[in-house]
Amino acid sequence: MKQICAHKRIIFLLMLFSVLQAGCAPGRIEQLVINGIPATQGEIHEVQILSGDERTPARQRMALKPGDEIITDSNAMAIIWLQGGSRVFVGSDTHIRLVNPYHIIDLLSGLGDSISRLFIESKGALQINTEYVSAETEGTRFAVTLEPGDTATITVLDGTVRVASKTSSFQTVRVSRFRKVSIRAGQSPVSDTVSRDEANDIIQWVNRMETSSQRSDTLLLMPDVTGLVVDKAERVIRETGLSVRKMTGRITGKHPVGTIVRQTPAPGNRLRTKSGVILFFEAEAATVPSLVGLRLERSVTLLRKYNLVQGSVSHRVTGKWPPHTIIEQQPAAHSVVPAQTPINIVLEAESVVVPQLVNSHIDSAHNRITSARLVMGVIKQDLTDRYKPGMVRYQSVPAGSRVRTGTVINLTITAAGVRVPSIRNQPFPNAVDILRGAGLVPGRVTHSESSRHRADTVLSQSPQPGSLVRKGTPVHLVISVIPPVQASPPPGRIVPHPTVIKPTVIKPTVIRPTVTSPPTGLTIVPGKAIRCTVPNVMNMNEKNALAALRKMGLKGNITRRMSGNFVSKQSPGAGKKIRCGSVVELSIGTIY
Repeated sequence: MKQICAHKRIIFLLMLFSVLQAGCAPGRIEQLVINGIPATQGEIHEVQILSGDERTPARQRMALKPGDEIITDSNAMAIIWLQGGSRVFVGSDTHIRLVNPYHIIDLLSGLGDSISRLFIESKGALQINTEYVSAETEGTRFAVTLEPGDTATITVLDGTVRVASKTSSFQTVRVSRFRKVSIRAGQSPVSDTVSRDEANDIIQWVNRMETSSQRSDTLLLMPDVTGLVVDKAERVIRETGLSVRKMTGRITGKHPVGTIVRQTPAPGNRLRTKSGVILFFEAEAATVPSLVGLRLERSVTLLRKYNLVQGSVSHRVTGKWPPHTIIEQQPAAHSVVPAQTPINIVLEAESVVVPQLVNSHIDSAHNRITSARLVMGVIKQDLTDRYKPGMVRYQSVPAGSRVRTGTVINLTITAAGVRVPSIRNQPFPNAVDILRGAGLVPGRVTHSESSRHRADTVLSQSPQPGSLVRKGTPVHLVISVIPPVQASPPPGRIVPHPTVIKPTVIKPTVIRPTVTSPPTGLTIVPGKAIRCTVPNVMNMNEKNALAALRKMGLKGNITRRMSGNFVSKQSPGAGKKIRCGSVVELSIGTIY
């Protein structure tokens, strides 16, 4: 039940849409032209709109209703826009009636002895009727004329138009591109090819109306200029509002010399104003002479004699011909080409043989390059510790090659290099001496804790041992420092033990006198000398290191002072138990 109701609603909406569509205006007046000039705003009496019994002057952008009739006088023309984007160009002394919503237009009898004229550019279904003929299409461009005596002519510029008799006097005729058919009342249609002049007459008429609108998006119809001489073809193209972009000669032997044999785009296509057109004309034939082996000056004279011209000139090195001699030509000799065709030429270039430069010193190589009329290019360096510096190892162009003068030659020469020595596990001072002895310098020094090495021992280096580097390259080092030792627990602190506590017998002990307020880290053992634990003062500055030693009941003595202000070595080491009041020897800074 719901589906039936839904179908009824859809049918109702379709009927309503059809009713509304039938009542809509079939189009509007897009452009009015009076004496070849666009009409201004206001009422235009040269074009009349007949709606029922009421006749009113036309106006620009005026809406048109079903059944409206448009009548133009001998000075007026109009462009009408229809639903769906189709356009109708209405000529002077023409009378039409709009039928809607099916885009049907009646071309009524002409006024007096004049010829009624329409040009249709349809984007959808469109039908043009006269009293005896009906012309239908679904997207094309064609013209319809009605002469006195009811002779209708349909001329198609693009697509296909179906022409039928309204009195059944002939069967439906299909008229294709650049064909025409003429029908007189009571007679069979006469079909023929549209001549160039007939097609251009229609195209020029439409283009004049288009250009009179002065719109930026105006599209012009391409005229047919095939068969015209070059000068006249160019004039027709310019008068249309287009331009000739390229003119190319062809040899067909089927057309008079100097006439257009082909055009791009083809006649009837739409183009924007000032668009370029390519024309092909029948050219006079010319035979290309042989130029190989001649000098350039001689070839120019010979080409002129054969009605040809010199084209591009390039150079190439073969080593088989004297310099400036023609070694190649295009088109080839004995080719038949249009007269005035450019002949491209390749000349033997001046050349030299590249000298042997490898294993020679850079100064000598430079002199050889200059003497050979070549150019020294980029010089790269190849580090080596086996060859003498400044010797050529590679050249970009192999020796013995024949090249053009001025060719750039790039070289790779040897440069002094040193091998990086291995200084791992060496004391820092020794490592510095080894680097300097090899022509290198210490670089960035960083510290890393190590319990397996003595302080100031080289742990790693960069670059790696054996690397080939330039003299004076810095070698970055990582040296060891002793990790800090955890301090002993203070006196009187009970250290828990995971074992089970067993009851013991308390024995009386002898209380011995002890030193009051002992320093931190002081160890008192009955019957033995008082001991102090050496703290870790590595990497401390001098002031903090001495203060830390005093706190532990020890003294500090600076035995070696180098670059920097931090402790790099201490003796005894951290964690040692020595007699309280003893001296700890300190080294400040490192050697760079």
